[in-house]
Amino acid sequence: MQVLVQNEQDELVKIKVKLPEGKTELDEHQLAELVESVLEEKTQDGTVAISNGQVVVRAPVKGGRYPSITPGPETRVMVNGQLIQKETMVSPRDRVVVSAEDRPPLRLAEVQLTPDKLEAYLAITYASGAKMKIPDQPPQTRLTVRAEAVQILEPVPFTTTELVNILKEHGVVYGVDIQAVEQARINGGRYLVARGRPMVPGEAGKIEYYFLDETQQARLDEMEEEQRINFYEHRTIPSVEAGEILARKYPARPGRPGMTVTGEIIPVPEYKEPQLLVKQGATLMEDGQVAVAVTAGRPILKNSVISVLPIYTVQGDVNLASGNVRFDGHVVVWGNVMDGASVIAGGDVEIHGSVTQGSVQARGNITVHKNVVGATLVAGGMDAINSEIIYRLREIKGELESLLLAVVQLKQHPAFGSEDLARYGLGRLLRICWIRNLLLYRN
Repeated sequence: MQVLVQNEQDELVKIKVKLPEGKTELDEHQLAELVESVLEEKTQDGTVAISNGQVVVRAPVKGGRYPSITPGPETRVMVNGQLIQKETMVSPRDRVVVSAEDRPPLRLAEVQLTPDKLEAYLAITYASGAKMKIPDQPPQTRLTVRAEAVQILEPVPFTTTELVNILKEHGVVYGVDIQAVEQARINGGRYLVARGRPMVPGEAGKIEYYFLDETQQARLDEMEEEQRINFYEHRTIPSVEAGEILARKYPARPGRPGMTVTGEIIPVPEYKEPQLLVKQGATLMEDGQVAVAVTAGRPILKNSVISVLPIYTVQGDVNLASGNVRFDGHVVVWGNVMDGASVIAGGDVEIHGSVTQGSVQARGNITVHKNVVGATLVAGGMDAINSEIIYRLREIKGELESLLLAVVQLKQHPAFGSEDLARYGLGRLLRICWIRNLLLYRN
């Protein structure tokens, strides 16, 4: 018979009770004793156990909990033909099968190239595996299946041919060291297994100018070709005699191309051959490798061309008594340039004394070792005049552009009508803009 009773949570639950033999009815006291004896029986949860690889499921007793099974690492659990991935409740009616997954041995080959591709490294990793089995596990309400190793499985080492093919798959085809590959194959670890061939740079050609001092030559060597074209030596340059070597050209020396481990050619930078050029007073010898002076004078280097200009020397002063000096080369005055006297030279002028109320004009440079008093000095000739003209023209160009912009802005202003332009003309408009720009300039 079934009886409703109240549990500890004040809930009504049905329980089955069996009447004693020979009785069909019970009074209230007998029924209470019978129910109490039934309730005193122990409630048992279900369990799951593993024995000899077989899963044994026990059902719960007297309202106990159903057991569960969970797959652990390197195990497989099938419940009624379905692979489970998480904790699952089971009963004796379920078909539960467990198995272990063997841990396979590992071998790994990794190819690493340096950024310049001149070196290739081979990193070999070997890791042992294991043959696994499911051990026996005692009955548990919540069973996690585990596996244990029963046999170590060693990886099969790479062959040298396999590793060479792996290198080729990563593009490594040049400079492979087979001995290093063999060491990596046997021992594992990281090994340098291929080397490229570095590029050997050549040497740029140069010209050594013997009439320049070391500082001037160093400045010239640091200049790019475009800068050398405008190089003009304005320091004191010594005189040379006919037949004296002025400069020597050293041709560029070729380098050697390199090769990466991936078979790419590393080109050698190209160097332009320097040009040894001469003009008046100099000539080329030894197949154009040497510049030699053909006349005595002062060597100069201008626009990358060597010339030897004659030198006119004044041992004393230049004055009205000695007469003015006009010479197409360099002029050296060991005295002074006095009142009213003038020196005009096609090259440099060097005055060891002073210039007082005199005039000195040179197409090159002017050097005065002492004082300049009330004198006129013009260096650079027409080049200097042209430079001043160009500077002034640029200033005028800027002013005209500003004036044009002001005219456009004024014509677009709402307060200025087209009838004003017709009435007063463009001249008044330009005058307004000019006054406006002048005020802005003064402010």
